[in-house]
This record gives sequence, C-alpha cells and structure tokens, in this order.
Amino acid sequence: MFFMIQTTVKVFGMACSMCEAHINDAVRGAFPVEKVTSSHSKGETVILSKEPLDENALRAAIDATGYTAGEIHAETYKKRDCFISEKRRTELIPVARFSGHRFEINKIHIGG
Repeated sequence: MFFMIQTTVKVFGMACSMCEAHINDAVRGAFPVEKVTSSHSKGETVILSKEPLDENALRAAIDATGYTAGEIHAETYKKRDCFISEKRRTELIPVARFSGHRFEINKIHIGG
C-alpha cells in the first residue's frame, strides 16, 4: 500500500456532465494528479494526488472555468497495490468474452 492525498472540493454551478468535464480538465491542466472525478449531482470534485495541492491555486483553477470553488477538504488516502510483492501466489479469476453469438466465461491464472 502507498499513501496519496484525496482532496474534495465543493463546486457550485455544475449542471451536467460537460460541466464536470470542464472542471476535470482544468484540474488536470493545473496539477499533476493521479485521478480527478467531478459530480454535478453531488456538487463536488474529488482529486487523488501524490502531493498536497495548493488550495489557492486549486480555487483559482476552478474559478477560472466560471464555476465557484467552495469548501476544500484534504485527507490521506490509502491506495492498495495491484500486485502482491511479499508472497507470490496464483489465483484463478473469471474472464468473460463474447464469441460469436454467446458469452464464454473462462478462468485464467494470474500471479506466480
């Protein structure tokens, strides 16, 4: 596991998915982020980054799009590694694929 910073920003003025995209693009353009997701229904943007974000710069980037940044809250976020490094193991996972006119479910090996 490694730690990241999850920053949640209340954003006023978003009304649709295009509004969300404008905010996401502005944040990606202003900061080196791992992930950014906006929700007009929740009125918030959630950002994952390796380093804390400058709140004034974040507020300015969002406000420059025509929306208004409100409360900003940052907290530590634990991100789990996709790979197991301590112990090698093999696992079967189901994989679905479309073949002709039907779906086939096969199991594949991952790991060791």
